[in-house]
Amino acid sequence: MSKITYNFMSVIAPEGDGKLQFKFEPKLFLFLFKVSKAVMLLYLSAVFCFMIRPFCRKYF
Repeated sequence: MSKITYNFMSVIAPEGDGKLQFKFEPKLFLFLFKVSKAVMLLYLSAVFCFMIRPFCRKYF
């Protein structure tokens, strides 16, 4: 977990350590961000459907 945070911080502030590969890390971070956003959307839509299903049965 701390390594991911460190990589994230190095993408924000590249002047810290010159040994990291800045050409590769932002692409990886963007990919991980897109994947996590998709997973969150799926999870939220599933939770929303499960929450709203009883109301649909009651009122419609």
